[in-house]
Amino acid sequence: MGIKNLESYKPTDHAKQRFEERFMTSSFHLDAWLSAFNKHASLCRREAGGREIWQSGEAVLIIEPAKKKIITVYTKEGRPNIGRVIHNERLKAELIQFAYEHEQSFKIETAKKLHEQLIAMDAAAFGLSMGTLNYVPDAFNNLLNNINGLVDTKDEARDYMEQLERLRG
Repeated sequence: MGIKNLESYKPTDHAKQRFEERFMTSSFHLDAWLSAFNKHASLCRREAGGREIWQSGEAVLIIEPAKKKIITVYTKEGRPNIGRVIHNERLKAELIQFAYEHEQSFKIETAKKLHEQLIAMDAAAFGLSMGTLNYVPDAFNNLLNNINGLVDTKDEARDYMEQLERLRG
């Protein structure tokens, strides 16, 4: 069956990174990879936010049909659970502590990125609402692009946190 109009979907920056890391597929070869994936793709489930999980062979793709976005890609086994892979308790504890510290750094960096995006969005919205901008169409498009940037950052953060939880088991 496959995903209808998959060629019109755009991968997030996060998805592009995951294609490269997990399937050694550069942006240059992404269309061919997706076409091959879609030949045998089947829907696994629909999630509450409208996301869909599709599988083809060993690859799993998460998409957001309403936005025509590819959120991420991973192998059928996903990421390993620390408890199943590491049996040394001291090493396991150190890895969990490292993951916690890295999570905190990730949240801080994400907050900084969101803050910068919100400031840019606020400036554009304020200028538009006050009628002080000379180029209203450009400013309005800039405002919409900043909103899309916020949504992408949120999606990437959610995906990161979900994968971190899976890793912790």
